[in-house]
Amino acid sequence: MTSLSQPGRLKIALDEHTKIVEAISDRNVEQAQKLATEHIENAEQSLLNALREEEA
Repeated sequence: MTSLSQPGRLKIALDEHTKIVEAISDRNVEQAQKLATEHIENAEQSLLNALREEEA
């Protein structure tokens, strides 16, 4: 089971990665950190949701 098990998560994750890479390319450290943190939090929430659905 991964966070990508949730419908639509793959596209969202790809969009998040793209924004992170753009921030890194722009040498915007603060933005890259913010986006990476948000991405990890979103992935965590998605995985927790998938686990809850599996238990139900």
